[in-house]
Amino acid sequence: MKIAVCDDENVQLELIERYCRKWMEISGESCSIYRFKSAEEFLFKYEEIKDYDVLFLDIQMKGISGMELAKTLRNLGENMIIVFITADRGYVFEGYEVQALDYILKYLYKI
Repeated sequence: MKIAVCDDENVQLELIERYCRKWMEISGESCSIYRFKSAEEFLFKYEEIKDYDVLFLDIQMKGISGMELAKTLRNLGENMIIVFITADRGYVFEGYEVQALDYILKYLYKI
C-alpha cells in the first residue's frame, strides 16, 4: 500500500506518519509512506507515481489548497482514498463533494 501525506506543517507530517507506522505495526500490513509539504509538490511527484492508495490531506495550505488538490485529482479520474486533516470544521460538507472517506480535526490529536 502507498500512503501519501500532504501537509505544510512538519509536525503534522511527522504525526500522521507515526500513526501510519503504528497501524502497520498493529495490523502487520506493509506500506510505503510519502510526505509532501504542498499540493504543488504532490502534483509534481504524482506525474511519476500515480498509484497512491491513500492520501491524508491538509485543506488549508499556501498555494493550491488541499480541497483544490482533491478536486483536481477527482477530475483526473483518480479514485484514491482521501482523508482530510484540518483544523477548520467549515470544509466538512465540501469534502463530500470529492468523496472524502473521512475528515479528521487536527485538535483531536496531539503529539
